[in-house]
Amino acid sequence: MPTTLAWFTVLSTARAGLSVHCAELLPALAARFAIDVFVEAPRPADAAAAGARDAHDFVRMHARRPYDLIVYQLDSSCCHDYMWAYVCRYPGLLVLHDGQFHRARARALLTDGRADDYRAEFASNHPRAPQAVAELGTRRLLGSLVQLWPMRGTLLDASRAAVVHDAWLAGQVRREAPGLPVENLDFGVRHRPPDRDARAGVRRRLGVPGDALLVAAFGRLALDAGLPRTLRALAAAGGAPRWHL
Repeated sequence: MPTTLAWFTVLSTARAGLSVHCAELLPALAARFAIDVFVEAPRPADAAAAGARDAHDFVRMHARRPYDLIVYQLDSSCCHDYMWAYVCRYPGLLVLHDGQFHRARARALLTDGRADDYRAEFASNHPRAPQAVAELGTRRLLGSLVQLWPMRGTLLDASRAAVVHDAWLAGQVRREAPGLPVENLDFGVRHRPPDRDARAGVRRRLGVPGDALLVAAFGRLALDAGLPRTLRALAAAGGAPRWHL
């Protein structure tokens, strides 16, 4: 009998860039394992692409025939919030695509008016932190200071093993959860050698002069992502060298 996997993920490209990697990964794994894919609310396209099931079906299916391993692909975006209850109730392999979950938990709990639950969860994750930190958090005044208290201990304590994509984060997780097996795996995106013609073509398409310094910012358009600092630094550089963001 093949190893059976329950795979919790997000398949909608409109909600998570992670879904692009799933489209390549899941068919390859299906050649070796029997996989049931669970999502929060499967769309017809999800079911057609990966046979996705509603996550609510997992409890019934797991009780009838327990899976050999449950895999959770988790990051801090809101489309992954549904997984937390399953992670904490059904231990499995935790694949962390993000190491910072403070904002995610604050958003999920405080939006529902559950300030006391937020305080309790913060204290459980960071028992040595001053209580005043949680109070600032309930008022959403921590800003970028949330990076100091990532609130991932609950996830680590509930899991059988963890996978991350960064050596530094792997070290942090090992220190926080000494008994948890942790692996650092590359994302699997192939390295492409520099191509001068391709780079020149990108500049032409974007209308960027050939002698300009080209700066790119990827990810969320959020204040804590560093864009204001980037803009101030570029503005301070003036016109030499010429730059394009």
